[in-house]
Amino acid sequence: MINKKCNICGSSDCRVFPNEFFKNILLRCQKCGLIFVHPQPKFSELKKIYSQKYFKNSNSNSIGYENYLKDKPNIIKTFEKRFKNIEKLYPKRGKILDLGCAMGFFLEVAGNHGWTPYGVEISNYASNIAKKRFRDKVFNGTPDQVCFPNNFFDIITMWDYLEHIPDPSKELSRGRQLLKKGGILILSTPDTNSLPHKIFGDKWMGYKDQEHLYYFSERNVRMLLEKVGLKVLKGEKIGKYISLALFIKRLSLYNKFLANVLKFLISKTDLPDFSFYVNPLDIICLYAKK
Repeated sequence: MINKKCNICGSSDCRVFPNEFFKNILLRCQKCGLIFVHPQPKFSELKKIYSQKYFKNSNSNSIGYENYLKDKPNIIKTFEKRFKNIEKLYPKRGKILDLGCAMGFFLEVAGNHGWTPYGVEISNYASNIAKKRFRDKVFNGTPDQVCFPNNFFDIITMWDYLEHIPDPSKELSRGRQLLKKGGILILSTPDTNSLPHKIFGDKWMGYKDQEHLYYFSERNVRMLLEKVGLKVLKGEKIGKYISLALFIKRLSLYNKFLANVLKFLISKTDLPDFSFYVNPLDIICLYAKK
């Protein structure tokens, strides 16, 4: 047993979680099931990860994105689909904060729907792109480095964010402070209790050695939200729009032969850029109210 307290339940009974593909040590809380990197990286080390190379590289199966900027149409379509669900729960317009806003694509969708969007992003490269459109409403850093007033936002979103930060409990507590009474916090994160994780184990796409610091289940994320004083309204499994080329690249993690056959068949066509909605049921999205 290693003396490292769980970020969710506070248990010290956290044991090594075997994973042959990881350079970092993973621990698993024996009480709530949270899996996490130990030791957690320093802030300066995190900043180095989210450089320009993170958003465009040929190794996106392991870290970052193939070409985040080029994939903007699919990301926008994904956020448009998600926004419909947001407005069903919170139909009136107001101020919305996206934590981990990257280049501001979700802010763009929110603005087009009549909201006043704000964003916080740790990457200098990505936040500079977002600032070109949203100027003083985008901040480079972390939520505790930005002087937002308490009870300021109607909605706070954390899309694929919680697994990247060293102290999820602290950031969710800060999110609750920033929300108005009756406001909603929405987060998405890979689900360790999903069927794909159970089937593929170490090869599951949710595992990212350098960038993911925590691995949650729906159960322990609900525990964490309730711990900081938020009431969970609902949970669902969500997907995203991806190109056929990216789908084949991800498929190569599980079946290289089939991926290579498909890649060959479409190589001389326009099909690689064809996009479609994929939901492998391993990303949880939770809506919680203050």
